Amino acid sequence: MLKILRILKYTAFDFEKKYAILSKDIIIYHKEYGRFVMDDKIWQNAMVIYANWTHRIRPARAFTYTQVQSRFLVWCESGRGTLKINNVPIKMTPGKVVFAPWNHSISWITDTWEPFITGCIHIIPDMPIENPVRYGPFHAAAPELPEFFSRRNEKTDGFEDTAVFEVPLDHPLLNLGRYVINRFSAECPEFMLRTFPRQLLYELYMLKAGENKVVSNPMQRMLDTIEHYLEDNIDMKMLMRVASLSQPTIYRVFKKKFDCTPREYIAARRMERAAELLRKTGLPIQVIARRLQYGNPFYFSKCFKEHFNISPRAFRDSDGISPIMRLRREPSSKQEIHGKKHWFYMPDSKEE
Repeated sequence: MLKILRILKYTAFDFEKKYAILSKDIIIYHKEYGRFVMDDKIWQNAMVIYANWTHRIRPARAFTYTQVQSRFLVWCESGRGTLKINNVPIKMTPGKVVFAPWNHSISWITDTWEPFITGCIHIIPDMPIENPVRYGPFHAAAPELPEFFSRRNEKTDGFEDTAVFEVPLDHPLLNLGRYVINRFSAECPEFMLRTFPRQLLYELYMLKAGENKVVSNPMQRMLDTIEHYLEDNIDMKMLMRVASLSQPTIYRVFKKKFDCTPREYIAARRMERAAELLRKTGLPIQVIARRLQYGNPFYFSKCFKEHFNISPRAFRDSDGISPIMRLRREPSSKQEIHGKKHWFYMPDSKEE
């Protein structure tokens, strides 16, 4: 058994074949981000002690655990909500990944209309093989139990505090996480639960290596920021900061690219997001309006009708089709109908 463990500790769980691990040195090569090294001796005795989906959290529910004795990996699969890790709120939307520190406190707050479903994996970094295994995390101090003291943390360079990432739902880390939950639910043998942590940590280091990558195109950085914060407050200072451009320059590049101001572009994108929510969800119109920073649902409906030439209710009743939506196949970034220009997000657009 020990021989098998030694072999599997250096096994890469590689779904997309974009990188390689060289045995023992754990030298990681990423085609995009280059070469970096993961400590060979880290998490030698780590073990997954619990993995599950949170399917049954009711809407608008909140609960707290004061001290969770594990390194906790959690990601949002669908829906919305908020996690508070050590009293720091983190908005959870699909693709948001959180890696929490040892002995963290956590509060779960679900959305009123779309309660989130999350994948959860609890890892003990130092779980000696000779100790009896008690599956499941401690959510509070339990000094009366010997297992409470046998579980130990281990320093993880770069991940001492809470780490937060945003990834696509088909990212290798999430694919691996789903596999771990599936295997744990199927009561896989202990040696498998001892091989998963280093594979998960490998994927986390891959994310860490790429998080400082900077998009060189200022326009693309602004568009990505707008997309990410569409349902939050977006101000000019935020765009100035991410693009490293002055306010007059930002106005000029938006005027050149989209023939509109940044405010008009953001409003148009919010209308596009509203149309998507009307088409794909059963959320009430006033909830969609509030989510997209429209405090007055009547004003939201007026803006929606000006943009799409149809009211939100009629748009939903017509299965999400409007005269403007039919023009999406045209390649131009600026389209005109009923005397009004409309702008559509083009994530691959480059500054001319």
